[in-house]
Amino acid sequence: MPLNFRQKEELYEFQITIAKRWRGKGQKTWDPFSKFFFFFAGFNDLYFLWKQIDGDPGKEDENVSRILAKLSNEEADKPLAQLSTQVNYFKNRSPIQSMGDRLSNNQSMGKDSEGKKLKAALLNSSATPSERLVAFGGIIYLVRCNLVHGNKIDSGDDETIIMNTVCPLELILETSLSIPLK
Repeated sequence: MPLNFRQKEELYEFQITIAKRWRGKGQKTWDPFSKFFFFFAGFNDLYFLWKQIDGDPGKEDENVSRILAKLSNEEADKPLAQLSTQVNYFKNRSPIQSMGDRLSNNQSMGKDSEGKKLKAALLNSSATPSERLVAFGGIIYLVRCNLVHGNKIDSGDDETIIMNTVCPLELILETSLSIPLK
């Protein structure tokens, strides 16, 4: 059943408050993996919020895209400009693999089809800033899936990946906190 405007306002205030709490916890810790979890928890609160307000359940990765697509090109361009180092890291490295779909004969290799698609969108010079930010958010979501489902370790390439997603995730969370309820 669709929410009325008052219900949307109450949910908005509640979810924003929770997201800010997770952001605060992430800002207080030094461990990049903990930061990632806390910042993603806050971002998750926000895309849950917009899933409810928009009345479109969608799959979780679609919810990530939905919230970032709410940003105008100017709003999306700001975090992309601030995150040029991290964006370039993901443009220049091999695509993030989906480790939930690991190859049965090699547990250290996943499928990279989704990562390739997202990297191509990030590299697309004719894509709008909003489209590139949605692609970057998708890459961060793939990293989240791998981390949450036990396919990342706290060293080596996995640590480098997390180090290159913590700041973007915090900034995406911060930017998403500013999306107004209309």
